[in-house]
Amino acid sequence: MKKVLTVATIVATFVLMGGFVLFVGTQLTPTVVQAQTATETEDLQRQIQDLRALIEILIRNQAETAPASVAPTPVPAAPQVAASEIISIPANVVPRPAARTGGPANPAISAQRAVELARDHLVYIGVTNARFDYLYMDIERGSWVWSVEFDGPGRSYEFYIDVTTGAFIQAPGGSSGASVATPAPTPAPTPAPTPAPVASPSPTHNRGNRPSNPAISLSRAIEIGYEEIARRGYTGTFRRDSGMDWERNQWVWELEFRMTGGRRPLVEMYINVDTGSIVKFEWDS
Repeated sequence: MKKVLTVATIVATFVLMGGFVLFVGTQLTPTVVQAQTATETEDLQRQIQDLRALIEILIRNQAETAPASVAPTPVPAAPQVAASEIISIPANVVPRPAARTGGPANPAISAQRAVELARDHLVYIGVTNARFDYLYMDIERGSWVWSVEFDGPGRSYEFYIDVTTGAFIQAPGGSSGASVATPAPTPAPTPAPTPAPVASPSPTHNRGNRPSNPAISLSRAIEIGYEEIARRGYTGTFRRDSGMDWERNQWVWELEFRMTGGRRPLVEMYINVDTGSIVKFEWDS
């Protein structure tokens, strides 16, 4: 700041001196001008040149000592929050007595690990306000599983986890840890919805020929269920599935939804595994 003021002072002085010289040159009479000696003229010119040189030096020094631009400080990345910090579980989970006898005494997936897998899946699908309720060993769909349940506001989250592999036989959002997004409900196009077409029996499957890779996956069937609920003008939340079963002479996915504002709290739905058609839509308590 002091250097800037110095340069400004010198420049102002230079301008004033130049104006003074110009004023004197215009006001002096020819006789006085002729009386100036050559030495005085040279001295004045030399002083002007010295002032110019001094101004250039000061300007150059100021440019060399100017502070360099400061690089912006990088913003640190937000810390990752572990699932254990979002939903807490007991340090030592004690299972309830098994629902059936003959289960493995020391399964590969311990009770503690099963609860951790369920907790991590809830956090993955965006559930942050659930708490662990209980677990016990049971048989589901021909396999020994841990039946794990978490409770949340207004609903429960039930898991079946294979005691040998840790795979999800049943989980909120779909089996095998698949996450199924809940589509936003859309208003029905007409006040009186038209009934969904009933699928005809599959020509390629029979009761003894269970499809191993159906055209309609479980996750897609859940999405179709949400679409049918919205088409009828209701809202609901997927609760659980009972797997694939032979119903009404065809293979179907059996789904259950918890309804909001419907005639009864639950809806049971059958969806054809080959076509995705709604085979049954039934209110249940």
